[in-house]
Amino acid sequence: MRKLTIEAVSSPVTLSKIILGSTMFGTKIDEKTSFELMDLYAELGGDSIDTASVYGDWHDTGDPVSERTIGKWLKQSGNKNKMTVITKGAHYKLQSPQESRVSAACIQKDIQKSLKSLMVDAIDVYFLHRDNEDVPVSEIMPVLHKQVAEGHIKSIGASNWTVKRILEANAFAKANHLTPFTVSQLKWSLAVTMADQQANEVLPEMTDEEYEAYMAAGIPVLAWSSQASGIVPKVVANGWNGISEQLKKKYFNDINVARIENVQDLIKKKGIHATQASLGYITCNRLPAAAIIGPSRTDQLRDSMSAADVELDAEDIQALIRPR
Repeated sequence: MRKLTIEAVSSPVTLSKIILGSTMFGTKIDEKTSFELMDLYAELGGDSIDTASVYGDWHDTGDPVSERTIGKWLKQSGNKNKMTVITKGAHYKLQSPQESRVSAACIQKDIQKSLKSLMVDAIDVYFLHRDNEDVPVSEIMPVLHKQVAEGHIKSIGASNWTVKRILEANAFAKANHLTPFTVSQLKWSLAVTMADQQANEVLPEMTDEEYEAYMAAGIPVLAWSSQASGIVPKVVANGWNGISEQLKKKYFNDINVARIENVQDLIKKKGIHATQASLGYITCNRLPAAAIIGPSRTDQLRDSMSAADVELDAEDIQALIRPR
């Protein structure tokens, strides 16, 4: 399993290049199946699990179901000291999205809740799940630094923040001898979503400008929605007319038509399959990155994990995104 290393205060944190996502663990994916997925992921060499305090708490009951499911598995499986745990907090309540929770009080509350539900002494990588640009970074970075200094978290990241805002936060941290963000989590995949099919909440996505800014800053990225609902292998296998109207409406555009044709060329050249090409675009990118996957079945997990050691060079990566 190839690895991604991110900076932390005491020693670097190492993540698997393919990270197991857990959005539906304990809810749509029941506990038994969640355990089976985590067992298989570990068996296949994975050691990094991504979750969030809001996952599973769809009705704002205060129950972090996904974290709690992972915590139970870590304890029962004996993998507590073998897995790198990534979680996120300061997300708004899902039933009242207009109310920001990006505040010192909410950050501290969520970290303590995550430690308890995951049943760990420290969180390896902690992300702020949302941003609120009305809140100055001077109110955010000190509370994160305090949590690091107290040993509750090892490294901090920003999820769904712009690069500009991350750099602003890090400049403040540097000037005040505080812990900086050393990783970002962002929507990024080989396939591009149609603009009119974005979710109601507008979140930053990887653009050419953001990409170059990440490269210049040397900040690695964990890509969520890295497989874009599996659109690449689905189209390679069945053609554009063989996919659902919902997926076609979301992903059928000139960019993706060209990129999937490029994938087919790469498959012939490298002897790999579509999932490996799609995930390899992230895991082998010149920008240090890891792909977060979200399987609901073991066959899906095996397919994704087959990309764990795929090797694509810079020429291959450029060929995947070449206009036709």
